[in-house]
Amino acid sequence: MRRAIFTKSDVSRKAFLKKFLKDSGKPLALYFHPKNRSKLVRLENPGCEVKYFAYEDMTKTDEWLAINALVGDSTALIVDNFSRYPRIASEKFKSLYRIEKRCPAKALADIVPFTLDIQYLYTPFSILGRDILGYSHYYAFRENYHEVDANGITRFSHDFDLLSDKIAPFVEIDYPQFLCRDRQTVEAPITDSEMSQYQQVRDELFQAKEFSPQRVVTKLADMVHAFESRQKALIDLVANLKGKTVVLTNLASYAKQAQKACKDAGIEVTATSYQLGASGDFDNCIYLESPIVKTYFLLDVESRMRDNCKVFYILGDSKVDQHLHRTLIDELTQINDFTQELYRAKGRQTSPEAVPTKECAPGSTGADQLALF
Repeated sequence: MRRAIFTKSDVSRKAFLKKFLKDSGKPLALYFHPKNRSKLVRLENPGCEVKYFAYEDMTKTDEWLAINALVGDSTALIVDNFSRYPRIASEKFKSLYRIEKRCPAKALADIVPFTLDIQYLYTPFSILGRDILGYSHYYAFRENYHEVDANGITRFSHDFDLLSDKIAPFVEIDYPQFLCRDRQTVEAPITDSEMSQYQQVRDELFQAKEFSPQRVVTKLADMVHAFESRQKALIDLVANLKGKTVVLTNLASYAKQAQKACKDAGIEVTATSYQLGASGDFDNCIYLESPIVKTYFLLDVESRMRDNCKVFYILGDSKVDQHLHRTLIDELTQINDFTQELYRAKGRQTSPEAVPTKECAPGSTGADQLALF
């Protein structure tokens, strides 16, 4: 028994999982979830005993021994929001993969099917079973080789409609596309003085004895995100918006600065970090900065927005800013396009059609192209 749901609604997720547990008939379920969702995942009257474990704790010795003592033919497995841990070599995945082999009933519950890139669809669906995508190893699936579909047509393995048809029999999805539709990019060109500061810090980072690509990205991004030109672009934008507005940043300290800048200009907004997240009935959502790491926190925010919420990206013209934005947009575009295709695939289950030949989906832009900076 293998099932999955992709939904933005906690109510829908819990209803799906309670039905899964009832249909499985298992007296015990192991529920794995991100630690920051501990309070959100609890099921009321699930119909069986449910043990909850955070991914961040499951590899600790005592926790791992307790989990293994519970796994068996009478155990159902629930994997919550696992797409945010996409790396096949991670200890979280290795541990779950050992567990799922001994659980006859398995369910995925998530807001999106994958994060970062389409190649990482493989990670959560390996928990349900590698036969679903038809590849016994991630590294073969990653290469986007040709394969022949059910109609005898040669396809790329990452074609969205091909993948959607493979997973659709196991999946429920209750939204036609993931992202809010009304989205705009707001340019925030940096000043000559800010560009001079940027170049100086960039040169110092590249000349450092202990050179680290991630450190370069983080340091430069943190600097440009604090530029006054960005704050000015924010004030100019919110001054012309109607309704309630939320502003998102990487750091909580930058969120406080953004909120103060708006208040000083006589404008009320709610500003917070991606990690702290935002919930509420907002008319406007402003991504003041592109996420530097852990873009899944932005996905959490997006999942709580109304469909008619207006979304704005504030984008500077420094190379690090442009790079982070391209990387983010590539990920969001893939997720949104795939969820649309998956939603259509559920319709094709009852109305079969020939699958047309398509170009393969665009790949990742690559996170370590240092020439960009």
